Amino acid sequence: MALLSSEDLHKHDFCARFRTLDARYEPFRLTLTVALHEALNAALRANDASVAYEKFMSLAANPGLDIPPNGLYQIAIHHARMLEVIAAYCLSLPGERQGVISSSWGDFQPDSFLLPDGRLRRVVIVERWDQQREHLERFSWRTAADTCVTGRSMLINAIVIGRPSEEGRRKSPWTMGFKHPANGGVRVQKRDGNFEDSWERVWREQTDLKAMDWLGIMQSDGAFENRVISIVEEPPKNRSEVLAQMEEMAMEMGSMRQTRSSCFKLRPCPFASACLNGKTPVELGWKERETLVDFKVKQVVSCT
Repeated sequence: MALLSSEDLHKHDFCARFRTLDARYEPFRLTLTVALHEALNAALRANDASVAYEKFMSLAANPGLDIPPNGLYQIAIHHARMLEVIAAYCLSLPGERQGVISSSWGDFQPDSFLLPDGRLRRVVIVERWDQQREHLERFSWRTAADTCVTGRSMLINAIVIGRPSEEGRRKSPWTMGFKHPANGGVRVQKRDGNFEDSWERVWREQTDLKAMDWLGIMQSDGAFENRVISIVEEPPKNRSEVLAQMEEMAMEMGSMRQTRSSCFKLRPCPFASACLNGKTPVELGWKERETLVDFKVKQVVSCT
């Protein structure tokens, strides 16, 4: 049986057919959410924040981002520089990728990282954080599978980046600051009120500030509050039941069973056109995946 991860279980639970096809075929384009998480995880695995920038720009070029083409390069640079700062912040708390764990139904690769204190850690990038999103992350297979298999609690770090503006940039301390009219110093927020009109708005990609320099400014200005949320989730109380569900799902991996309620949930499934027209992905132009050599990390790139 193939090596499985919590991401495989997440996709299989969404739709068994989607997970089977997604594991086999390269996407035409990646959503921003997928590209951000793939690039961040590559940086965390390499223990190098600059890898986040390099990986994101690589994904923006191939297979490309699923966003309007106007200003695409500018938007890609903006998000890559933002991600570099986020990666530098996350790497301030070191963690290691766990090894493969064998079970009666096969081998499992946790997607989370192991912290020195024995807890797991998962980082999620979100536009906003509320109680509903917190419940979703706590209940997700991405959390339940790793905590159940390892028996460890999980620290979930939510990085709040805000919604994109009309031009595709995000007005957030992760990305935007204000330059002092006299000394040229940059700040990202005031503790009270707003900056005067004489302060010039500046995006991080327009400056020479390194990621750690930008983080230092954020820390001085108290900009992490409400932008980094930390919660801890213990293994489910019905752990034995969840492990049994995982075994059942593992046995079904590769199924073409379709979950119709998921075909057009939130946004259309990328394989909906194939399913609706009775065609294979190959007939509609999909290419089978190939193993990619990542920056400093060899991995199979998978869509989240």
